[in-house]
Amino acid sequence: MESNFQLPEYKLLSKFSLIVNGFGKKGNMTTQQPQKVPSDVDLLYNNPKQLIVNYQPLIQKIVLQFKNKGFLTLHETEDLIQSINEELLISKIKVIQKQYNGTSYLATYFSKIVYNLCLERLRIHRRRKDFIDLQKREIVPSNPVDQTNDLIIDEEVKRLSIIMRLNFTNRMKLEICLLALNGWPFKEILLQYCGSLPRRYIERAEKIERQYNSLNKKDIYADLIFLFNYCEKKSIKADALRKWVDARINEIIKLMNNKLDDLNVSHYNHETIYLLFDKYFEKKYRQSEMRQIFPNRE
Repeated sequence: MESNFQLPEYKLLSKFSLIVNGFGKKGNMTTQQPQKVPSDVDLLYNNPKQLIVNYQPLIQKIVLQFKNKGFLTLHETEDLIQSINEELLISKIKVIQKQYNGTSYLATYFSKIVYNLCLERLRIHRRRKDFIDLQKREIVPSNPVDQTNDLIIDEEVKRLSIIMRLNFTNRMKLEICLLALNGWPFKEILLQYCGSLPRRYIERAEKIERQYNSLNKKDIYADLIFLFNYCEKKSIKADALRKWVDARINEIIKLMNNKLDDLNVSHYNHETIYLLFDKYFEKKYRQSEMRQIFPNRE
């Protein structure tokens, strides 16, 4: 049965509101008293609940991206929107108030927060059978969803592990980049890669982990190349690192999708491959290590 779920009508607020003038019955213009419309930033600090209401269409648009890719049913989409709203109200809005520095549009910053919340919720729900079914539908669309889903996902992780092990001499470096670029803790693995680091380099890694939601990819690559140049005694540009990572990911996607078994053809893209990498990292490291690297996970 189709849901009648609807979101509040989107209201765009800007720092400079348009003052609308009205006209009297005889055509004489009557000027309304200018009323200051609060900007998004004003609402963030003074009325965050209203800001969240105003941003509902933005939240909906981001969540629907995951639904349209097959990760969510309509009912789960509604639940996810509600869950994100609750977390924004309870905790995330305080984080935004503290970390937002005005260097980007608030809507852009807010979108990144919501997108990351969606990914985190999907990773959590993926441990449940119903979400594994949905993920399976995206990753292996030609296979019927049945009781073998867990085994299929495990097989996909094994394939990814073999590809990483056989094709990439700088596997650990690539893993560090993937962890950092997707908001996963990576400091412990970085220390394994570098051996040891002076305190200021450790603090730079901790900054990426702590301020991930306020950083764009360019910022993260700049910090990563700062770390790698020290470890490798090189002087490489951040853009060169970005191109290297992009090339490796494209190779991995091509290899993962190049399966000759017509009954089990994978169709990965840059979003679904990162979901598989999340599972890969959990499988790769021992549970004791995972408690250090992913302290907030079960």
